[in-house]
Amino acid sequence: MNFKSFSIIIALLSFELKVFSIPIDDIISEKEVNAVENLNLEISTNELNVLEISDSEDELYTVYEVDSNLEGIDSDSESDIELETTKVPTNSLNDNKISSELPCSDIQSCVDWMKENKEVLTTYGYPGFTDDIFDYLLLQYQDGKKIEKLQQDFDAINYGMKVEVNGRKMSVNIMGEEHNTTIVVLPGLTCPSPVLFYNSLTEILANDYKVVTIEPFGYGVSDLTDRVRTAENMVSEIHECLQKLGIDQFYFMGHSIGGIYSIVYDNTYQNEVLGFIGLDNTPSNTDEFSNPPFPEDLSEFVKIFDKYHLWGLLPENEMKEYTRTNTEQQAHNYPEEKLNYLITINSLRYDNLNVLDEFNRSEENVAFTKGMYFHCPVLMFISSENDKYLSYWTPTHEHMINDNPNKDLIDKSKMIVLKDSTHALIHTQNKEYISDEIKKWIQ
Repeated sequence: MNFKSFSIIIALLSFELKVFSIPIDDIISEKEVNAVENLNLEISTNELNVLEISDSEDELYTVYEVDSNLEGIDSDSESDIELETTKVPTNSLNDNKISSELPCSDIQSCVDWMKENKEVLTTYGYPGFTDDIFDYLLLQYQDGKKIEKLQQDFDAINYGMKVEVNGRKMSVNIMGEEHNTTIVVLPGLTCPSPVLFYNSLTEILANDYKVVTIEPFGYGVSDLTDRVRTAENMVSEIHECLQKLGIDQFYFMGHSIGGIYSIVYDNTYQNEVLGFIGLDNTPSNTDEFSNPPFPEDLSEFVKIFDKYHLWGLLPENEMKEYTRTNTEQQAHNYPEEKLNYLITINSLRYDNLNVLDEFNRSEENVAFTKGMYFHCPVLMFISSENDKYLSYWTPTHEHMINDNPNKDLIDKSKMIVLKDSTHALIHTQNKEYISDEIKKWIQ
């Protein structure tokens, strides 16, 4: 059977989409680079390799003139910085529910529907889903013990703690609890397990800082929610989580769209964010890009697969290929226990409704930051991949620093372009350098 990933389709809808999409599809092979240059975006997951990074710092890193350090900056001096807070409108914050409506009523009618509409998959370049495959999935689902086992394995994952937020459980992993200075990590869009994905960097940072990795609803082993995934809702949930952990002074480290939630948080809850660390963060306060929503016809398939946990009912090899598990393992080389965690999470939660709704709202969430600036110093690490292929990428990040109305913050902020780095794996490819720069910056 030839199972291919809907997620690759997501990534190929627009090259600019890579600024939201996390991780694995952004490990660029020579074939992919040529494809991008030719605007022919037919990327194969079978030809991926991680770019090799030079040992020479002089060849790796470009530090822009906004470079300075934060020596002497602490929580007390931060409170003396005066910058008008952008008022975040709250009238749009609502309890509207994520739509879970399907074009079918039960597993049998859904299988019938997918058979009748499988040409949709062919249209998007995935003809491998045949009637036989859908019949196979139906048989697997009808064996109730298989679904039960998926849930049991998921519930047995224990790599952190759970915090009650809006009546649901949010997964949090805390390392380096003995330290006073806290860094809170926010993931990029579609990251299956933030705790696992950022571990290569967080375990280094935990030698000097208390590092808190948050898994928003729909990510990792957090619960799902029916609240729409607006930036406002997500930020309010993150705030409640941190409040219950007793954390009200910290540095944000946001990867990709995690940077958007960081600036919305900073503009909503004053004097909590001491500084922002961007890992190729999606730029805010810009009109430079747009993001097309997930195709409606294809989303019906995604919703059905999520509703009935069909990802985990695929044969293991195909499931691991489809869910990018093999590619993530190639990049991170997880030990067996962590690899099994990732397989289990992807089997039950891959491309769930929360992630789909967040994806479709990503453009409005970025637009929501119009007029916003950080009220704290920033340290942003930029991938050479996006610096090269997205003409607006580096300039918009420069504007995030230089256009700040508080000139003191400009002098205390820094942007670094990391050569031979990708959007998805910037934190893994450059973990030692990033950690060293953070330690110099936070003093």
